[in-house]
Amino acid sequence: MRRSAWRCLGWRSRYELCRRVRHALSQPGPEAPVVKRRTLLLSGGALVVAGAAVRWSRSSQPPPELAPLLARLDVLRAQTLTSTGIWSAFRIFSHLAQSVDYSISGYPEPKPAWFRASLGTAAFFAFETAGAMRHGLAEPIPGAAPIAEDGDPAIAISGLVESLQRFEAHEGPLQPHFAYGALSKSQYRNAHRMHVENHLSEIRG
Repeated sequence: MRRSAWRCLGWRSRYELCRRVRHALSQPGPEAPVVKRRTLLLSGGALVVAGAAVRWSRSSQPPPELAPLLARLDVLRAQTLTSTGIWSAFRIFSHLAQSVDYSISGYPEPKPAWFRASLGTAAFFAFETAGAMRHGLAEPIPGAAPIAEDGDPAIAISGLVESLQRFEAHEGPLQPHFAYGALSKSQYRNAHRMHVENHLSEIRG
């Protein structure tokens, strides 16, 4: 049902939705420009369909496992790593740890409520349906503390592993994602996994 809801948007609506989400995610948080009404409607209610499908998926998505990812990080930690992107390997892994920690402590500059309830929700559904995330790999978390460019990637990986373990052990409430809004623990686990895997596409050992 989730996948059929996504497919029913049509390829043009999917492309337009993803394009607008990527653009909106790159804008500053509270000061983001108001998106025109047609942006939210997206081809005669396509976004409404996506939003409804998201609500269905949030109650039925099976919890993904982090064990394979943690095992992969353990292997990478023993290697000499480089980055093919703008950020260094150290900065990439530090950024990932920062994002996991903010899911517990709270993101410093959330997107406006209207964004999280519409475009952000639809974006998470699209990523979850595809099983992979695609986003700007040199975009810091809005309002996050600056991260140094230089450092030992192995130390940053250890920090990420500790953050993921702390996330798994956390039994209290989780804070809304700055773009996707409120997520359950299994959804957050999936979001963190996809986020890490997307950034790992730039890591070379």
